[in-house]
Amino acid sequence: MKAKCKKPTNDKWKEKYKEIETVSEEGLPIVPDFWVWAKLPQVGELNRGKSKHRPRNDPILYDGPYPFVQTGDVRKAVGALTEYSQTYSEQGLSQSRLWQPGTLCITIAANIADTAILGFEACFPDSIVGFVPDSSDLDVRFYEYFIRTAKENLDRFAPATAQKNINLGILSEVAVPFPPAKEQDAIVGEIESRLSVVHSIETEIDTEMVRVLRLHQSVLRAAFSGCLIEAIIPETTEDGLNYTVRK
Repeated sequence: MKAKCKKPTNDKWKEKYKEIETVSEEGLPIVPDFWVWAKLPQVGELNRGKSKHRPRNDPILYDGPYPFVQTGDVRKAVGALTEYSQTYSEQGLSQSRLWQPGTLCITIAANIADTAILGFEACFPDSIVGFVPDSSDLDVRFYEYFIRTAKENLDRFAPATAQKNINLGILSEVAVPFPPAKEQDAIVGEIESRLSVVHSIETEIDTEMVRVLRLHQSVLRAAFSGCLIEAIIPETTEDGLNYTVRK
């Protein structure tokens, strides 16, 4: 109304807006000054993917131009989701929703709270929740890393059924820390720097493990081809019959 240079005649307009619920900090870790605890719906859009058509495996929904991300794709991703194994047709898109790059994907069925940041436009089913920050002050990577740390606790909310799952309501109640934008950037930068070191060490270990395995196999081949020893020679001594190994 201010932008349109209009002055409200009364306060009825306030009735359209609900007061933001504060997050009780009881039981939550202490955070630095100028940080606050918030719920994801307070700082962005949090909604399930859409897959209205039944049966879900109807062939008319698939093999089109639109990427269709599934829980398995999110599980295999490491931070950034850059690959997918299925696509939607025009019919598939019409009963779903196309999410934009930068959306945080959170699985709520089968594998609980696996996360990845969407790297392309894509649809996904209601077994995945999408989070889209409503401000440039929120770095979606910060929240992706945070949910990784909370994954174990989120899993405790899942019912003890054959297929564990949590619902959107439970995820909407999860408290997340909300630091200033510059601190988010600094934290994400430090995390990624240290994870890069970890990745380098893992790569070196993998390389050495391959080398050890090859050496192990080489030793076994040599052993069973008679290359480790030249001969086993029996010798008679005072203690009886002994054997001498010549390498």
